[in-house]
Amino acid sequence: KIDISYIDAIHTSEFVLPQFHLVCEHLRRPGLILLDDIDFSPDMNDCWATIAGYSAVSSALSVNNHLGIVELH
Repeated sequence: KIDISYIDAIHTSEFVLPQFHLVCEHLRRPGLILLDDIDFSPDMNDCWATIAGYSAVSSALSVNNHLGIVELH
């Protein structure tokens, strides 16, 4: 199990969402996932909104609208 993960993938929802779900399978709860470049494109903005809205996410924070941090419970 992992406690924190940093996702800096190809910046499209097509790649980021599957990586996010894969990390979730191995994340110790509560745990943190950091996502880079959430402001890269409209697609990544939507991807961030999707991730931040998941029911497993207990809190979501955008740092300078560039780095996304989510805590999963």
